[in-house]
Amino acid sequence: MKKFFLILFLSIYTSLFSMSIGVNVDWIYDWSNMSLFTDLIKQARGFGDSNEPWKKIGEIKTDNNGWPIEDFGIVVYSGRKNYYDKIYNLTFDIVDKVPEIKFIKSTGTIKNIKITNNRYSAKLYLPKDNTQLILSFKHIGSGIKNIKIIDEKYKNNEVFTEEFIEMHKYFKVLRFMELKRINETSIENWKDRTKKEDIFQNKKDGIAWEYIIDIANTLNKDIWINIPYKANNEYIKSLALLLKNGLNKNLNIYIEYSNEYWNTIFPQNTWLKEQYIEQIEKNKNLKEYKVKNEYFKATLIAVEKLIKINKIFSEIFGKSEINNRVRIIIGAQIVWTDVIKTQLKYIKKYYGKPNKYFYGFAGGAYINVENPDNKNFNDIYNFINNKIENSPLDLQYKENVKISKKYNIKFLAYEGGIDIAGNDFKSSNEIEQKFIQTEDYVKLMKKYLDIWDRYTDNSLFMWYKSGASNNWGFVESMDNLKNKKFIKIKKLLLDENKKE
Repeated sequence: MKKFFLILFLSIYTSLFSMSIGVNVDWIYDWSNMSLFTDLIKQARGFGDSNEPWKKIGEIKTDNNGWPIEDFGIVVYSGRKNYYDKIYNLTFDIVDKVPEIKFIKSTGTIKNIKITNNRYSAKLYLPKDNTQLILSFKHIGSGIKNIKIIDEKYKNNEVFTEEFIEMHKYFKVLRFMELKRINETSIENWKDRTKKEDIFQNKKDGIAWEYIIDIANTLNKDIWINIPYKANNEYIKSLALLLKNGLNKNLNIYIEYSNEYWNTIFPQNTWLKEQYIEQIEKNKNLKEYKVKNEYFKATLIAVEKLIKINKIFSEIFGKSEINNRVRIIIGAQIVWTDVIKTQLKYIKKYYGKPNKYFYGFAGGAYINVENPDNKNFNDIYNFINNKIENSPLDLQYKENVKISKKYNIKFLAYEGGIDIAGNDFKSSNEIEQKFIQTEDYVKLMKKYLDIWDRYTDNSLFMWYKSGASNNWGFVESMDNLKNKKFIKIKKLLLDENKKE
């Protein structure tokens, strides 16, 4: 009987644990180590020079649909190691001439060329350990169009790769801040967004919202979205309509305004502080709530933006969905709780109870463990373990929970993890680089999440991040999901036997 109850308890605990973990979906320039789309063209850099494809991107002449009408080259991917021989199906439509195609600074062969009804097809053979796929197209005549490069294993018009699906299917919530390039985009108008029909999805505005909806529906996962900081009301309303009509009705939507708008390294911080000054001096939209601390100016304008987002989503989804399916989040800082306190006091003074408008507030729950003195695995393990055991105090868990209970809103982590990256976002030393691929590192990850779970009462934790990155992600390449680190993560953290 005791054994039965122990098993039952562990089963319930594991279920709760896995349900509380979300993940930030990875993005790397041209997704070098991350296969999101089965059609590699969607995530290529763009059409460039025919001799040096990494140059003149965006300058090649195209037709009205964006397909090239002059000789061009294209960096499909680079810096990405093949763990096994690859065979891709290359297809495109010929206008009037069969082009000459060559590999540039990459290894491969082109075979099985066929042309049927002006549709060109061939197989690209790339060997194991090849790190890039760069092609040159010359003598194209009046142009070519509808180019696709797809791994031959996909036979049924699949949109997303099986590796991407496998990487993310164990999580409860997916955050798309990086896939939408929120820290780079300055988009204001809906008409200027990346569209689903666009040839390339690797744009400054990130991938199309329609693909984000497709990812969520395919995986049946809740989504965490970030509204671009300059997005106007029409943009927000159009996005709300798209989500209401496209997203599976059983899926929840976490909504955050921009990302880390308090962070002075991002353009959203500068822009919001300028907005604060303008609106206080001209008495436009912001309430007369002057703050002495320069730091809080951006955070209060952000609150006004969030209130506006609340109003628009309420109109589209209905007020009853706010804090139910539609979950609006205030961005804050976990360590410096004065930020969220100032925001919540402002909301209460001018709008009433914050939980009427907001589901919760969130911060980045990182543990910084960079230490150049670490000489071996044992040193690194002990150093990280000590940091983890002190995390409740260092990251102000109790203080944040106290605030959340006072205002009756949730406390969450929009990002978090064990950070061994320095200011240059590289591992501080080679041995640490190797340690994060070990079983011991994964055990420390679980201990860290267990502590978060215990102190915050199973609050949602968005791990940073999922994909291919030595410092942050679960794998070095999404082509290699059989590596020990990812296998252990599934087993220890993601409840791989539970299929939601």
